[in-house]
Amino acid sequence: MSYVYFDHNATTPLADEVLEAMIPVLKDNFGNPNSRHKWGSEAAQLVEKARDQVAELIGAKSRQVYFNSGATEGCNTVLRAIFPSICGVRRHVVISAMEHDAVNAPAQWLTRHGFELSVLKPRDRRGLISAADLTAVVRPDTGLVCIIGAHNEFGTIQPIEELAQVCRSAGAMLFVDGAQMAGKCPVDVETWGVDFFTLSAHKMYGPKGVGALYVRRRPDAVEEAALMLGGGQEHALRSGTLNVPGIVGFGAAARLAIRELSKEVYRLTQLRVQLWSELVGKIPDLELNGDPDSRLPGNLNITFPSVDANSVIAALPEFGLSTGSACHADSVTPSAALLALGLSEREAFASLRIGMGRSTTATQVALLAERIAVAVRRAQNAVLEI
Repeated sequence: MSYVYFDHNATTPLADEVLEAMIPVLKDNFGNPNSRHKWGSEAAQLVEKARDQVAELIGAKSRQVYFNSGATEGCNTVLRAIFPSICGVRRHVVISAMEHDAVNAPAQWLTRHGFELSVLKPRDRRGLISAADLTAVVRPDTGLVCIIGAHNEFGTIQPIEELAQVCRSAGAMLFVDGAQMAGKCPVDVETWGVDFFTLSAHKMYGPKGVGALYVRRRPDAVEEAALMLGGGQEHALRSGTLNVPGIVGFGAAARLAIRELSKEVYRLTQLRVQLWSELVGKIPDLELNGDPDSRLPGNLNITFPSVDANSVIAALPEFGLSTGSACHADSVTPSAALLALGLSEREAFASLRIGMGRSTTATQVALLAERIAVAVRRAQNAVLEI
């Protein structure tokens, strides 16, 4: 059986170029970047080169990028450490109803520590939050707005620059969970006016266990704003010995993304259009989740008519597919993000996420469309027989 991976929103394979950059560091450049000798200096130089590469990818200055273990740590750092230390009397927080649990959980933590939380729902199945929607919920005491930049399940890309303007007018900070954006679509945090932005290397063909947090302006009381305390690494905002091989791999992944981005955006958009066209032609009453235009190039999220998505996945073991976030793969509850779009529980359970990437070909897309259509027809027939 030939296996084909269609779950690039969950994680991406390590790129060959990234592995090649990491191997010498794993073997030879073993120094601690905080040590003041030859080996430490060499490691520190590698870290700073990677910091420059990641900063370039998102349109930031190098000094605004802090390495960590991934986007989940970045979300917790913003919500549980930085924001509470600098919020003052602005103790109202707004999050979208579509946030990843890496934002939802620490946001709920804030409510147990005297903060007030408002949850902003999208208007419809497209999953977009407009400037008008946000304006309606921000208040004079709003300190932080959290918006997932590109959705990990249904792919919608939010109008971040417009939302940032609303935040600035209200005197609030904007935090964007950018784990699905970086390396997959153009990002310019400085131009947009974002205050915080998270990244994970493994979402963009880099290694797992390494990420970064962009901070527009470092807090004055740095240690009070740090989630990880200890040796004062990363300018005291994130203590702990740096994962130098992982950081080098992250930098290489950023460099590769910069080089390939425009070409891949176009290619994957074409493949997505092809897949949707073939599926619609084969499966009557198929529904699209997320915005049809403002979405990740390689993401497609669809709802089947009267068929559970897990039954389709079970019938297609040769394809790497998922119903949604890998963090909830074993969950028996419907996707909260899809429910926020207005889907019923039945529709949420009938929804499938398809994530295409650099290895995806038009031939694979055509084959997947055919196999999905066959699996759906068989599942529908089985229901009719019962």
